[in-house]
Amino acid sequence: MKILLDTNIVIDNLARRDEYAESLKILESCENGDIDGAVTTVTVCG
Repeated sequence: MKILLDTNIVIDNLARRDEYAESLKILESCENGDIDGAVTTVTVCG
């Protein structure tokens, strides 16, 4: 499955916001190859 990661998913994990554990599960699924995640250039460079 391919998904587009929202900016908040990335920021939640970088800043360790409250409740970031849910976003961490998504990123771990990407790392494990369970899902194919992508971010936009605006998310990375914005």
